[in-house]
Amino acid sequence: FILHYVLIAVGYAVWWLLMPAQAALVFYVMSMYHFGQEFLEELEIPKPSAVEIMIWGGGILLLPSLIAHHEIVASFQWLTEGSEVIHFHPYIRLSVMGLLPLLLLGSVYSLVDSGRMDRQKAIKAVVFISALNLSYLFLPFLVAFTLYFILFHSLNAFQHQYGWLRRRISNYRLKSFLKDLSLFSFLSIGGLMLLIYLLKEKEWSELIIYFFMIISIVTLPHSILFDQGAVIITISLDE
Repeated sequence: FILHYVLIAVGYAVWWLLMPAQAALVFYVMSMYHFGQEFLEELEIPKPSAVEIMIWGGGILLLPSLIAHHEIVASFQWLTEGSEVIHFHPYIRLSVMGLLPLLLLGSVYSLVDSGRMDRQKAIKAVVFISALNLSYLFLPFLVAFTLYFILFHSLNAFQHQYGWLRRRISNYRLKSFLKDLSLFSFLSIGGLMLLIYLLKEKEWSELIIYFFMIISIVTLPHSILFDQGAVIITISLDE
């Protein structure tokens, strides 16, 4: 598992160096799918389709990116000479920003109408997506995304990991879990602090892209293995 994880991460890091624009696009689409998949799994939606996953992933990542469009473009400007690719025409950006909430509401209605989501979860989902996107109106993109990543995405992952370990290891407690997390946590936090320390003043505007590069290198193998795990669990349940 560790060998596969590291090899995928190293390979993706090399891709970032050779083809940064393409690597960024792949990470973005993959992140939308992964965040949507994880969110619907948290809501316990049975067998969501790829379209449903991408709609909810769009509400979590694409819509906030369109809200903070100018901030992101400024950070990605140096990435490639073809940076105009991510610079949407205002009418297109506003159209997509209007369409996505309609698609989300349509998905909520479809899930409730088919009995796959109850009204309480529907209200919870709508409130969460609304609050998430409102945060990008008042906070810098990097701050708002970090809050989502830590307070929702990461904490949910930790909760599932801790529960899984407690069910399989007797006398496993929170202290043991924190101890198990400590090595890679210190390496990650220390590496980020070192990167920030080494950044020159003129490179601070590029912090978002550095942040995304690091997150993507860690997230890609996580998403691939997460998806494989979901398939294995589904097959086991069907059997």
